Amino acid sequence: MKNVLFALFAFSLLSGLAIAHEVDNESNSADKVALLTKKHDQIACRIDFYKDILNMAEKSTNQSNADLTSKLDSQLSTLKEEAQGGDREGFNTAMKEIISTSKDVVLSYNEIKTSIQGKSDVRKSLREHFLSAKQSMNNCLRLTHVDLAKTRVKNIRNWVDDAKKVRDRLRDRGIETSDMDDITSEAEERASELEESAKTEDADKVREKERETRQKHLHIWARFHLAKFQHLLDRLDDVAIEKGFQSDVDSVSSLIQKTESMVQEGVPYSAGEFETVHDNIKEISKQLRDLNKKIKDQPKEETGGE
Repeated sequence: MKNVLFALFAFSLLSGLAIAHEVDNESNSADKVALLTKKHDQIACRIDFYKDILNMAEKSTNQSNADLTSKLDSQLSTLKEEAQGGDREGFNTAMKEIISTSKDVVLSYNEIKTSIQGKSDVRKSLREHFLSAKQSMNNCLRLTHVDLAKTRVKNIRNWVDDAKKVRDRLRDRGIETSDMDDITSEAEERASELEESAKTEDADKVREKERETRQKHLHIWARFHLAKFQHLLDRLDDVAIEKGFQSDVDSVSSLIQKTESMVQEGVPYSAGEFETVHDNIKEISKQLRDLNKKIKDQPKEETGGE
């Protein structure tokens, strides 16, 4: 029974290795590098813990785990390279490999514990070292949680600056943008709340607040783009329909409405839903660009529809 409980406890340590959804500031690649680097630092805390308990197990039982520790070192190095390069796709791929290897670590460690049943002194020593290593990991994570939260605040504020520039360009074209103002104001409020939380340095609360803020920002990001697209479509639709592009207008409008239905304020994305929202936003942007090009490319004499 103790082995089962310990296995469940060890597996619970993998929970911090989940791959989180992110959206990037279009004009600020440094923000992406900063966030990925802080996430790398969090993973490094966990990898150090895994290596520590494996090394202690090897000393206590003479069972080598060199292949696993070497693999963890290599994968963490790759993760760091992807973070420093700002390659989110590469970073997530490296994360998946680390998650897989971390599960192997848990299984290997439990096999070692099983092999020393009856050797109470060895088991006690191993257990004490495990708890000490876990405490060191938690101390490391406390610092990284606060650092990540501070980086998240900066990221959101930079996004707000970029978003306001987009809003201003629409406003300069005579488009009313109060809905976009409301969205950027909400983002600023979320950043301020997280900033205040980070000042407390209560690591557990900071971690939860950072996760909550990230999730809410995924909605804010989507709502802002959808509002922008709706304004652009409203500006184009009359002339587009006049030139015979009703089906194009309907396609964009339908996709905006479909995506809006998945972006409900206060309702977390369900499994796979954010990926769909993200892809839809990219597709709406493409369709609007294509529609605008069709309007511009059509000879003036063809104006009047088909």
